[in-house]
Parts: sequence; structure tokens; C-alpha cells
Amino acid sequence: MNINNILKRRLTYLEIAILFFIISLIIFYPYITNKFHADDFIFVSILEEIISFNPLTGFWALDFQDIKTFESLWWADDGVNGRFFRPIPSLVFSAFFLIFGRDAALPLHMLSILLHALVSFTVFLLFLRLSKRYTISLVAAFIYLICEDHSMTIGWIATNTDIMAVLFINLALIFHVDYRETFIKKKFILSNVFLLIAFFCKETAVITPFAIMLYEFILSEPSTKQKIVFKRFYQRAVSFFGIRKYWRVSFFLLIIYVAFYKLAGFGINNIMYYDPFKRTALYLSNLVVGIPTMFTGLLTAYPIGLNLFYKEYVLVAVILGIIFYILLSVGLVKFWKEKVIHFCFLLFILALLPQLSTDASERQLYFPLVPGSFLLSFLIFQIPFLKKKFLKDHLSGIKYFNSIFGYYLAFTSIFLALYLSFYYAQTFPQSFKSIENVVINSKKFIANEKNDKIVYLNTTGQFPTFYINDIIRYHFKEYKDVHILSSFNGKIWVQQISENSFALKTNKSGWLSNMFAKIVRTLPKIEVGRKYANELFTATIVQTTLDHEDALWVKFDFNQFLDNILFIYYDGSEFHELKFDGTKMEVWQFLGDTSDIMKSMM
Repeated sequence: MNINNILKRRLTYLEIAILFFIISLIIFYPYITNKFHADDFIFVSILEEIISFNPLTGFWALDFQDIKTFESLWWADDGVNGRFFRPIPSLVFSAFFLIFGRDAALPLHMLSILLHALVSFTVFLLFLRLSKRYTISLVAAFIYLICEDHSMTIGWIATNTDIMAVLFINLALIFHVDYRETFIKKKFILSNVFLLIAFFCKETAVITPFAIMLYEFILSEPSTKQKIVFKRFYQRAVSFFGIRKYWRVSFFLLIIYVAFYKLAGFGINNIMYYDPFKRTALYLSNLVVGIPTMFTGLLTAYPIGLNLFYKEYVLVAVILGIIFYILLSVGLVKFWKEKVIHFCFLLFILALLPQLSTDASERQLYFPLVPGSFLLSFLIFQIPFLKKKFLKDHLSGIKYFNSIFGYYLAFTSIFLALYLSFYYAQTFPQSFKSIENVVINSKKFIANEKNDKIVYLNTTGQFPTFYINDIIRYHFKEYKDVHILSSFNGKIWVQQISENSFALKTNKSGWLSNMFAKIVRTLPKIEVGRKYANELFTATIVQTTLDHEDALWVKFDFNQFLDNILFIYYDGSEFHELKFDGTKMEVWQFLGDTSDIMKSMM
């Protein structure tokens, strides 16, 4: 086989698919031995404890009240919930666990790597159809394949919902475009079948009918010669509704899906998410911050997920996003009449809207980067020697600017992205493991304790917040009565008040306002004197932050003597058992400092 002959011809579809899988495997192979992490332990508990769930809706549809892990968090508000309709990922996880048991993590990680390669392959197929440009579409798919923003999504089994959904979204779009070019009815049917499957994977799929409508509005009809913008838009709108038979089925399926979703009680009720219908003002304010942040994620190597933990960096990401949005707009201004550019730019923004019902992070870019990758590839091909070879027949961009911007995007989207993807795949497993290490490093106290009531005064940081209960069950093969009093990044003190009560305090916000703690909260304000009761103790808020959004001082009154309970705390370096023997009554005792967020991840 002559390598020169291979390089001179176009790769076949099969060769591209195989090549993408090999590249995906090379980059992300450290995840193969990554085992279960975080939410995965909850799913294992559901399957091993044979917690009843409807296979037609999946275990993501269980109420919070049916999942024991949330019982360990004393600050959970009434009415908190998070039920999702994701039967296909649930079925896949259940099937793999049924076949492989606790060894299912390895094949599930392999599946994620394979599916990501397939998603990247469908990116190539989609844009080859839309643009008719083989090389630019292939590079766009390669950019998508190696993007460092996908690393966590691929390395965490629970997030394969995103990968599955985007695979079927892309297939739905591909077959819709095929149908519009060939009018073969079978392709129209397949497009809507894949849309339904995407709905069964994750809520991200709601964007698909709008993507189809955007395609019909921009790409499907011949360009109008009308030069007045408003008249041109009006003509487009008339034409769009005139061809509604091509998009109305997908829109009708969306209406049925949303109606079913709401009537069946699916959805989220907590303050981590901003329901655009119930909390419209908060949702819109999050868009103001989130959209420029996502442009930062698209056009730079800045890790936007850091904003979830370092709020002081949010403004940096927003400013960067505004600057790069302007640069992107300038880079595309000469090509705006190119329909596929118009389509990708608008679809990228449109795809952000459902994703930004919570704070911006890399995971939410998994579908928006589908159109985003083509924009990056197209601008990279404005580099003079690439343009000369592959875009001879194309309009030129702004002299010097497009060339410089193209070189910049080639560096960040290909070379730097490739390096960071390798780097993240090596380091993220340590971060994932840090959650389980909370239990591993405190296991000796639990194993030696006859009493099954276990209370963590604090942990290594905010990441382990609601996973400890199920990780303990995983290691001991049974549920124990576990309670987490605090799990955040900061300093914590304890004061024994009586033989059955004590108080915890901190000196800054973060206790109940960090991202993980907010998952079980529905009320944005915390009032002094408010009580939270469970079967073991009653927690009373003694002091809050000035904005009443977090607690600083909480008293815990137990229904039994403290010496009958195992108390565990983390001093910033290791776990210890704390015995309340009355010798330090009414004295504040410093437990530990977990303020270093990066340290708590490792």
C-alpha cells in the first residue's frame, strides 16, 4: 500500500470512521480504567439494591425521595426534585451492569469513546451535506473530535447521555438534509425516528426541531435577490411557512414531548437550575453571563468550568467572550451570505439557550460545538496557503485579519486542543477518584465502628457532597445511616454545647451556596432560626451571610448522646474521628481548612 496514493485520494467514510475511533482511543484511553465515579455510584446502588423503577422511563426518572443519597443532606428543602426522561441511557447502563456487574465500568467507558468518535463522524457527514466541501467538513469533525472541552463528558459514564443525544440529533439532521435533497420518504421517516430516539436520551434534543426549522429558513430555499433586509426577511418568512410540511412533523413531535414531559412530572425544582418559565429573570440574567462565556469556550482554551468554583473569574470569561465574539463577527462579515456560515452561527447561539438553564461549563458545549466546529474550520481555511488550495473559488476575507485569526484558531483549536485533551485525560481520573477517596481514606473508622450512624462534620471540599452515602454502600455492600453536615471549600470550626448538641461555623459563604449544595435547595434565602429536622437530629440556622443566601453558623441537636455516633472530620490533610467527651465544652475547636479548590480536586 503506497502512503502517497492514500494521501492523494479522499478517505472513504469507513476509513474516516475507523480513523476517528483510533484517534479517540489514543487520546482518551486513560478513561478506560477510570471505573465508576460520582453519579455512577448512585446508579449502581439503584441496580444492586433493586430499587424499583419503570424501565420505560429509566432510573433518571426516580424521585429524590426514592434515592437514599439525598437523605444524607440535612439542608434539603421540601419539594426539591430532579426527574429526567432518559430511558435509553438508563437501559444501556442497566444492560451493561446486568452482563458485567461491577466490571461494567470498563466497557461503558469504551462505549463512550466509541460513541464520541461516531458523533465526530456524523459532524463530518452533516457538514459535507450542508457545505459540499469535503476537506473543511473533515477538519471540522477532527476539531470536534479532539476538543478539550469534551474531556469530562467522555470520561464520566453518567454524561454519556450527552453523547447519545447528540449522536441521534446529528443523525436526525443528516437524514432531514438527505430527504430535502432526494425527497426519498424513507429518509424523512428516519429523520423523525432519530429525533424520537434523541428525545429518549436527553433533554438537549429539544433543539433539533428548531435546527430543522433554521435549516429550512436559511438553507433550503434559493437566495432572494431582494436587497432590503426587512423585505428579504419577510419573503423568507412567507417561504418558510409555505414549506411547513417539511418541518411541522418534527415541531409536532416536540410539542408532544414537552407536553408529556410536563404532565408526567419530569423536570427540576432546585436553585441550581433556572427554569425559564418559573424563574425567567434569573434565566435571562444567566444568558447575559453565559452566552459570552460560551463564546470564550468556543474560541479560546480558557477552561470555563473554573467559573463554577472561582466566581471572581466569571467577569474575565465574559469580557473574553465579548472580545472574541467581536473578532468572530469581523472574521465572518465577508462570508455572511454563505448560507452554511449563517446557519452555523445562529445554530450555535440557539443551541446555547436550553443549555444555559444553569451556569456555563464545558459539558454544555457538547452539541453547540457541532456548528461551532465548522465555523472554526472555515476560518482556519482562510490561512493563505490553505485558502489557495481548498477555497480558490471563494470570496476573500479581510486582508491580514482573517489570515492572522485563522492561524490563531489553528493553534488553539487543533494543536493546543490536542495537547490539552491528552493532558486532561491524564489528570481528570485523579479528580474523579478524589470523590471516592473521601470514603477510602475514612473507611477504617467506619469498619471499626459498631454503631451504624455515621456523621461527616466536613469533607475534602464541595465535590463529594451527595455521593458519600452510595460510595459507602458500594464498599460495604449495604446502606449505612450517613449524614453530611458540611461539604464545601473553606474553614470550619466546631463547638460542643451539651452531651447531645454542638455547633459548626465558618467564616465565609460556600457552605450551602456551592454548586452541589444548591441541588437540594429550592428556596434562595436562608433565614436565622429556621429548623431542618430528620430522624437523627434537628439543625437550626444561627447565623447567615448578609444576603441570607448562605449559612455561617448552624446548631445541631441530636436525639441521642453524641458518644453513640461516629463523627468524622477532615483537617485539610487527612480524616480523623472526633469524640465529643465534654472536655472542650463551649470552646470553638478548629477542624480544618479546605479552601484550596484545586487541592480538593486531586
